[in-house]
Amino acid sequence: MRSALPFSAALAALFLAASVASPASAVDKRQRDLYLASRDEIRLVEKIVDELPASKGGTLVGIIGGMAALNFVERLRPAHILLVDLNPAQVEYGRCVVELVKDAPTRTEFVAAFFSRPFDADEATFLAQPGDLARLEATTAKIKDRGLRASCFNDLSLIAEATYDAEAQSLLVQRNTNGKFLQLRGPDKEMPIGFNYLYYDRGWLASDASYERTRAALKSAKIRFLASDIGAVPVESLRGKDIYFWGSNLATWFPPGREAYERFIIRAHEEFLSRNEAIRFVFSSTYRRTVTTNFLPFEQLGAGVHLDAAAKVKKWAQGKTVLELIPGRAYFGRELKAKESVVQNASQPIDPKATFDVAVLHILNNSGMKWWKTDRTTEFKALYEEVLSRANEVAILEHNRRSTDFNDKEKARMVGLAELLQPLFPMLAKRRLSLDLEPAVGEGDQARNFVLHIKKM
Repeated sequence: MRSALPFSAALAALFLAASVASPASAVDKRQRDLYLASRDEIRLVEKIVDELPASKGGTLVGIIGGMAALNFVERLRPAHILLVDLNPAQVEYGRCVVELVKDAPTRTEFVAAFFSRPFDADEATFLAQPGDLARLEATTAKIKDRGLRASCFNDLSLIAEATYDAEAQSLLVQRNTNGKFLQLRGPDKEMPIGFNYLYYDRGWLASDASYERTRAALKSAKIRFLASDIGAVPVESLRGKDIYFWGSNLATWFPPGREAYERFIIRAHEEFLSRNEAIRFVFSSTYRRTVTTNFLPFEQLGAGVHLDAAAKVKKWAQGKTVLELIPGRAYFGRELKAKESVVQNASQPIDPKATFDVAVLHILNNSGMKWWKTDRTTEFKALYEEVLSRANEVAILEHNRRSTDFNDKEKARMVGLAELLQPLFPMLAKRRLSLDLEPAVGEGDQARNFVLHIKKM
């Protein structure tokens, strides 16, 4: 009987992750906490891939769990790839899959090697075949690293020995007993609970050509694997004019993942700003829309501290209707060359009658600011939401805590880049954003100030 879901279908359900019911002492030592295939919604992943500008030679950082990061390799053709997972077993499994791809010259040969079964275009027929451990041993024998060869054999033997379930049209893969990383829901709403998927005919396995391009990019890239909390990944080693980060679906099933994702993004921004280089940083996940931050190298535009900062804000405000929010008496006024300008004390709610194209916010003297009388993140989120619901842009001038011009007491009063970025994350479930981040001159210190420009895409 032929499968109701042909193997060439867009979404091929290829495994079921099930928990072993036997006591721990009886559990096969080969069994580990592994996410056998992607649980990311492939339609969302493809949408994000399409949003990214095609590139070549940059750096890709991605969560390896689920292998969805491989969908970005073809479009970005990175020269450097860093694949990260908190689970060391998953890191080894990711290394295994990448080695299989690099070794298998065609898409069908990869699938046959992955499942240790001769390829058959009919999904049910293909999966119902018994797995062949001798085939798997010949496949993994090509891996030079002895430790990786052993772990790869052990992990893939779970698939080779898996039982085919005709009703589910999937392989029933036995898992470990603790269920800690057991994935409870399918990646798309109409899919059964408990399934993981290898998407054949979609993403990097969409066609023979897409597979070959992905394989060629993996073979030419310098690839590193790291077992780490993504929030603690060293950002100093990330180099290049184009740096991409794929956060997967981490926070949807691993509660600490959201904080780790945001911590990585903030640390990357602080590091890249300090370099004074032209860098494009693009970051996204299946639960956060895509954001592009353009880091602009320092160029003095004015004759002094105030004039340079004013010039860097002016380029976002010139010729537009501007709402200028100020915490004290100082404001840019005519220096903005605005079409129309409304100046308002930042301690007061925004005038509901005010119309504007862009809001300019000064935080250099943060006394009297309404926004930190309660929770900074909550207040700034409310500010961003209001401004971006009524206009398209906001430009913010603030001191840089990394500047050597300030003492510890002064730095403690500053808002800082992290506090300005944090309120953006809740908004990214709904909208794409573009950021521009530029140093502004100080008194002999280029790191003294910065201008953050936020725009809806």
